Order: sequence, then structure tokens, then C-alpha cells
Amino acid sequence: MNGREYQAIEQNPEKPSRWGQFARQAHQVVQFRDLASQRYVAVAVDGEVKEYGK
Repeated sequence: MNGREYQAIEQNPEKPSRWGQFARQAHQVVQFRDLASQRYVAVAVDGEVKEYGK
């Protein structure tokens, strides 16, 4: 998007994080990482996207 590459990563439900807890509760959680900066930029939970820092 806009000349940047992103990686979509499905959340591992066994992780102790908040997103792991959502995944354990049968939510579909996908995090998006900017490949150039290696920073997570957004998360999608059940298809609803939230950008970090917004």
C-alpha cells in the first residue's frame, strides 16, 4: 500500500498477550507489521481494523 510492504500475522492463541486472549475466545485476530520498520501498525479483530497510534 502506498509503496510500503506489510506482513499480516495471525495471532497465536497460546500467547499471553491481550490479543492472544481474544484469539482464545474464538475471535479472529490479525496483526499488521510494516516490513521496512518492523513495527506493528494495525490489528484486525473479526474484520474490524484499528490502526495503532490513531
